[in-house]
Amino acid sequence: MILASIIDKRELRADTTHEVMHRWAYELLLERIEHYMRQYHHRHQALIVMDDTNTQLNQFIAMEHAALLRRGNPNMLFPHIVEYPFFTRSELSNGVQLAEPSRLQRLSRIP
Repeated sequence: MILASIIDKRELRADTTHEVMHRWAYELLLERIEHYMRQYHHRHQALIVMDDTNTQLNQFIAMEHAALLRRGNPNMLFPHIVEYPFFTRSELSNGVQLAEPSRLQRLSRIP
């Protein structure tokens, strides 16, 4: 199962930072995954696989991930998600390539 969250940058306020945008998208993604795991695979855990963008952003996301798993967010806890995300270059992962916005736009136009 592949779950994704996408935030349209054009709809964000001008003062929204890259980090805040990633935090929102990431929390939404974790919520979707946790709901899915609770409903269909309550005895298992999910692994997050993400595009390896740059070291600074990867570290930021890993730290946010760890904090969310420790304390949850206002909506839920995340017991079904593995402790740290796995980062890989998109050209090495079909799943990561599938979640790229440019590919999703092309797929959405297919009848």
